[in-house]
Amino acid sequence: MTKKTSVILYLLIIVFVSLGCTQLGDRVNEDQQLGEYRPMISVENQLYGDTGNVIESLSTNFTRVGEVEIQIAQTEPMKKAQTQILSNTLPVGTEIFVDDQNEEFLYANYNNKIHEYQRIDN
Repeated sequence: MTKKTSVILYLLIIVFVSLGCTQLGDRVNEDQQLGEYRPMISVENQLYGDTGNVIESLSTNFTRVGEVEIQIAQTEPMKKAQTQILSNTLPVGTEIFVDDQNEEFLYANYNNKIHEYQRIDN
């Protein structure tokens, strides 16, 4: 083999290895994304998704609607609760509140923090 042929062969190997690693990386990211669902709460046939916002304390216009009664796996599709409060991340017993002035949001009192959830369906 000539030096020129060796260099071309070497470059082709690098290109193929790089493409293969990139595709493998994409596959790993897809598997991770499909593995877990967004943190959610289901109350009275409505789904609420975690906004990532945490507030310091509950306002006086917040009303307790209950507590998480069933925790389902975060790796399974979220179910809509008819009468119970479900969550795919919050443990059973976590208190759930609604803002009386804006029922689009729920709040979960978990680990001494108030986590905000927004309605994600109609």
